Amino acid sequence: MGRDMPAAGGDPQVAAAEQLRRLKSSWPELVGWPEFYAALKIIDERPDVTVYMFRDGDDLPPPEHDPARVAIFVDGDIRVSRTPVVG
Repeated sequence: MGRDMPAAGGDPQVAAAEQLRRLKSSWPELVGWPEFYAALKIIDERPDVTVYMFRDGDDLPPPEHDPARVAIFVDGDIRVSRTPVVG
């Protein structure tokens, strides 16, 4: 049986929770990418999150953790300046 398949009679909620734990939560490889293409990459890999874009020096997103949010910070050349992470 494949690793992504729950065992027969397995709890679907447990399987869904396990799948969420395996989802990507940071994108260090996107530092230096143009903002638009970085957002597309994140949305492609995590269609369950909303991507927010900020310029360096802008007000930060609210401090509480949001598992459905990824903030992209960009420099003056509109390139990703920090590792985007879920939260």
